[in-house]
Amino acid sequence: MIAVASSSAHSQPPADAPQSSQRQDDELDGRSIEYWIEQLASDSYSRRQRSSVILEKAGNQAIGALAEATKSGDFEVITRAIRILQRLAVRQSIEDEGGAVEELTRIAADSVGSRGVVARDALSNIVSMRSDQAYEALNEAGVFIGQSTFVPTSPRMMALIRIDDAWNGDVDVLRWLRWIRDIDTVVLNDKACRDDVLIHVSRMPALTNVQLNNGDLSRRGLESLTNLQQIRVLIFNYVQFDQQPTDTIVRLPLVESLRMFGTNLDSEGAETIRDTFPGVLMEITKGAFLGVQSDMTATECRIQSVISGGAAEKAGLIAGDVIIELNGKPIKDFFDLKDEIAKADIREEIEIKVRRGPGDDANEIVLKAVLGRQDVQ
Repeated sequence: MIAVASSSAHSQPPADAPQSSQRQDDELDGRSIEYWIEQLASDSYSRRQRSSVILEKAGNQAIGALAEATKSGDFEVITRAIRILQRLAVRQSIEDEGGAVEELTRIAADSVGSRGVVARDALSNIVSMRSDQAYEALNEAGVFIGQSTFVPTSPRMMALIRIDDAWNGDVDVLRWLRWIRDIDTVVLNDKACRDDVLIHVSRMPALTNVQLNNGDLSRRGLESLTNLQQIRVLIFNYVQFDQQPTDTIVRLPLVESLRMFGTNLDSEGAETIRDTFPGVLMEITKGAFLGVQSDMTATECRIQSVISGGAAEKAGLIAGDVIIELNGKPIKDFFDLKDEIAKADIREEIEIKVRRGPGDDANEIVLKAVLGRQDVQ
């Protein structure tokens, strides 16, 4: 027989709760939880099976006794008790880390030998099942999960989650994000770029890369990112903050790069952030966009391609043009061009001098462009 800790099943029910007492008695078939725990070690297979079914029906009131039973040393009892706890854990809310989930987590962390192995296997099964449920629920809600680009200027594909206008707007379904354990990158666009969505996103256990596009955030949303262990890449494209975000951003666990493009961060805040993260790659600009691509290793600023619909195309710039001046300032290479554009505002008109044509036949022409916004969808 197995010695177990006293269960609340032995306490006398309050006089004003006869229905609850009767229901508990029915669930346990008129016996105590201790009795059914003891039957887990029965020589009769059918008896062991019945005790498992009844203890599972007993639910939360059996959790403490089941956890205690895993200390018995009997592998059959350990296995059955943990499997019952696993099934009870699956019945909990997806955000509830107490109850059976808490007991299994404690057993897995504190135990060696078969007890710990079985508990860790149970937790792994729970995570796997929850993960499958999460993928299904999020896909049904219009959340994109798959391969896509992350950094706007890079064509590289990677596994990520993107929440945008295809999402049905159900915030409650985003609770499932905490069970996505194998994706570290999230993009929030437009209507999804807001506090309540970001708070759910920040609960993803593997999250390290975050891009937020075309939205509004408050301190409450930003604060959720301070709970992450590490942020490798953080991108804000045309995000407006309800107040200067400097105090929160300097507390983020940034380790690789920060891009703030077209936000309302002031210049003083930008300098403070740069000083706080001297080893982090920074790109903080007002968000103006010309729309050209160039070879960054070249010793001149020769345009390789012009982005369709952008300010450069509208101004008449073409591939092969070499930009030599912007607003009268010499441009030696693509980095000079980026530096000057970074100082400009969206909708600002700029004057660009280019050299067009081959060799000695090249002509210098002056064009005017009205800077726009980058498409970050």
